[in-house]
Amino acid sequence: TQAGAVGDVCAIHFDAAGRLVDTPLQRRFVGVDAESLRRVPRRLGIAGGLAKARPIVGAARSGLINTLVTDAVAAAQALRLLEQSPDG
Repeated sequence: TQAGAVGDVCAIHFDAAGRLVDTPLQRRFVGVDAESLRRVPRRLGIAGGLAKARPIVGAARSGLINTLVTDAVAAAQALRLLEQSPDG
């Protein structure tokens, strides 16, 4: 994706390590910013499938989500990614 981003939550893009990535789309987006979103007590992410494992890890590391609904395939791959690179 754009500028090293692996995914987005509410058009807030992040890389696999959870660092926010500035994108042209994000600068034009009118909505919640990362700091405001992180203050929400329950931030639910819903994603599944092998291709979503890296975005799941990045979203969790970024703090943009703190609750996850996923499938066994994505969960297993996300755990493998965390074992390979626990710090991002």
